[in-house]
Amino acid sequence: AKSLDQANLGIAPEAKGGGGGGGGVEGAVRRFFPDTAYWNPIVETDDAGRGRVEVELPDNLTTWRVDAKGVTVDTLVGEATVDVVSTKELLVRPVAPRFFVMGDEARLEAIVHNNGPSELEVEISLEAVGARVKPSRSCECRREVARRWPGPPWWKRRMR
Repeated sequence: AKSLDQANLGIAPEAKGGGGGGGGVEGAVRRFFPDTAYWNPIVETDDAGRGRVEVELPDNLTTWRVDAKGVTVDTLVGEATVDVVSTKELLVRPVAPRFFVMGDEARLEAIVHNNGPSELEVEISLEAVGARVKPSRSCECRREVARRWPGPPWWKRRMR
């Protein structure tokens, strides 16, 4: 038996995958993933007790919880909590087993989420390097994706 890691050692680095993308569409690679998006122990407020901060959110696609607590010099206190959703307008979510070992056969799918305000025509593709994909080594799919809706799986292929 040979592990998938051992098999990957024999594949040239330029032939290996590396984060998706491509296909002629250039986009920013997400790289900044801190656990805390912002921390400031002192925010000065106006006469009405309102403070303002501007935050550039990290690249995490998640819901951030903003907790604000305030205390005046005469010990009046207040607090507020709000959730902020950080996402992208178009997301492609692969549906596959977390791990493969040599000889595995798995079903691969992709779900496309269109979080934008309008319908999109989107094309995604799958290309296998160092694996066999049934019925062919690659596949492409083009379809309309309704606005604000995750679409059904785009393709269903078996991988050996």
